[in-house]
Amino acid sequence: MVFTALLLVVLSALSATESSSDTCLSDTVFYTYASTRCPYCRRLHEFFENSEFRGNYIFCYADVRRECIENYYRFTREARGLPSTGSVGEVIDTTRLPVPFTIVIKNGTYVVGVVLGLVESRDFWFKLACSSPTSEIPLYYGTKQAGALLVNDTVHYNLASLVLSFKTP
Repeated sequence: MVFTALLLVVLSALSATESSSDTCLSDTVFYTYASTRCPYCRRLHEFFENSEFRGNYIFCYADVRRECIENYYRFTREARGLPSTGSVGEVIDTTRLPVPFTIVIKNGTYVVGVVLGLVESRDFWFKLACSSPTSEIPLYYGTKQAGALLVNDTVHYNLASLVLSFKTP
């Protein structure tokens, strides 16, 4: 009887976690600037495609669509002009397109994270997807936080709108 009760508690907790994760993903987009020639980009695409994140990601291939590279540079120019903490230059480069470069957006309105590099950690991406918008947008080099952009709601909206202004066909 004790075993049954314990099993029910564990199953209930797992179900709540799955439900919470589903809720987090329902309003989250992982927008990745990438290159078709980049092996890390292919691996990240495969990771998203073969996980719960399927249907929540957009890959914008800069070597295929000119709009992708232009959109990336618009985003980085805006981001580099914002107040920040840490080593923003490690993550946001206005002179070249380091790929993969993923921007995590909630509700089409808030940027909750920027990630440079290949990260194949379900927990890492869920942590970002389930985070609430704050006055700081964390910048990651892989899974290591390198700094943050200091923003308000208007800047959140402007950055998210800029990124989502081009969705690949």
